Parts: sequence; C-alpha cells; structure tokens
Amino acid sequence: MALYDKYLKFNISKVIAVLLITLTVLLTKLFFSISDPQYSSLFSGLATGFALATVQFFFSWYEYAKIDKYQKMSIIDIRKDDRELYGSLISDAKEQIIVLGSTASRLLSDFANTASDQAKNNLFLHYR
Repeated sequence: MALYDKYLKFNISKVIAVLLITLTVLLTKLFFSISDPQYSSLFSGLATGFALATVQFFFSWYEYAKIDKYQKMSIIDIRKDDRELYGSLISDAKEQIIVLGSTASRLLSDFANTASDQAKNNLFLHYR
C-alpha cells in the first residue's frame, strides 16, 4: 500500500518540548482537581518534576539547536588545538585561507611565528 511508503519529517526537539509542556499542564490540573491526599501529593511531585524538566529543556534548547545545525552541515568534530591537522590544511591550501574572528591572532601566533626556528611554526612565512 502507498500508505506505508510515506514518511513524516519533524523536529524531535519540538516534539519533546510539546510533550513536556502537555504533561506538566495535565499533571498540574490533576493536582488541583483531586482531593485525595495520597494522589494529590503524587501528582504535585510529578508536576513539579516535569515543570523542572521543561525549564531545563528550554535552558538547553540553544545547545540542542547548535548540535542540530552542526549535524545538518555534516560537521563531525571541532578541534581547536590540533596543530598537526591545521598545519596540514595550511600546507595543502592552494589559493586562500579564510579565518574568522578571534582565531586569526591565534592562528598567526601558531603558524607565523618569526621568533621560532621550527618550520612548522613558519608555515605562513615565505622569504625571498
């Protein structure tokens, strides 16, 4: 059947957020509607727990969004202190190297260091 060949695409973060908010609201309503002390304390604890989980989820939303962005861009790993990796990338560059923001000063101090005698620290420097 054609029904089984169809797929739905959705953002799992939004599904989790809606689920947490729904459960928190439902448990809060149950807490205020039940007069039995045993169930009232149970639902108050559950509602509080889900409310805190919801708040924590929204605090972490930025991190989740950043991870999703990296996954969409197919970025596997971000390494800031791997001199061998960046040294090989610089050596293999044909035309230009584009560096963003504050990493430029660090990159120049690592690979354009005139005070160093080692060749790996002078990859940007070419003397005539």
